[in-house]
Amino acid sequence: NKFILAFFRDLFDHLPENVMIFIGSRSTPEIGLSRLVVNKQALILSSDDLRFSTAEATQFFSEAQHLWINEDELKSIYRQTEGWPAALQLFRLTLINPSVRKSLGDLGTYRPRELAEYLADNVLALQPPHIQEFLLKTSLLPRLCAPLCDAATGRSDSQEILVHLERSGLFLRSLDSNLRWFKYHALFSSFLSEQLRNASEDTVIEVHRRAAAWNRANNFYEDAVYHSVEIQDYGYAADVMNTWFTPLISVAQIITVERWYEHLPLAEIEQRPDLAIKIAYALVFLRRNQKLRPILEIRQRRKATGD
Repeated sequence: NKFILAFFRDLFDHLPENVMIFIGSRSTPEIGLSRLVVNKQALILSSDDLRFSTAEATQFFSEAQHLWINEDELKSIYRQTEGWPAALQLFRLTLINPSVRKSLGDLGTYRPRELAEYLADNVLALQPPHIQEFLLKTSLLPRLCAPLCDAATGRSDSQEILVHLERSGLFLRSLDSNLRWFKYHALFSSFLSEQLRNASEDTVIEVHRRAAAWNRANNFYEDAVYHSVEIQDYGYAADVMNTWFTPLISVAQIITVERWYEHLPLAEIEQRPDLAIKIAYALVFLRRNQKLRPILEIRQRRKATGD
């Protein structure tokens, strides 16, 4: 409470120079740390400072006896854990099992059981119900900002919640200095989204649909396409692509056109002749002859019918 915080502020003001205090906390306590940092009397280590680098992760696994791990496996583990030491340790403990190695390419099919239990018992279950609901729903968003979260969840206080989560160390990090855009730790968001899918597939669909609409309205077309594809709303995705591909082609981002085109059923493209032309344009320049053939066949059929 405020009296305890005031006590620590007063304590720090009167500490002898030869005394050092270590504080471990999920959130930054309001004990005047900013002033202490400016006066070079305190050092704050964030979660990013505590993450393992690629080199440190390599050394960490090389020190494990009777464990042989190749470079591709290490890259997969590091990508999934983002250097989180606890997650790296859990993978190291379970890699003896051959089935674990086979699953490294798909985090959704395997996660160390201890890690899932840790997240459930020590993070999600300790939050108030409204925070739990917010975490579960927004876990479906690759990146988060308050207006997007408001649209996806139906709330109006997302900015306050996001700042609270970031300051509380709940596996959320800011992507900019203005605290506008955020991103969950990959393992945490994967765990949360799995919990939501198990609880309500209808909620998953609704969140993706709302997120797609908000991103489209705000010209974040790639995110809009992503959310539409996730729920197999290919018609909506095709409409967004039809708008989005025009500026992409104008700035020669034709590889992006190719990548997202591969997610669309040909039937959706056939219903949109102008979209077919844009895709064909990109594939011609990329010399993707095999991928171009179905698009040309669509054009030929439309000519034969006089459309």
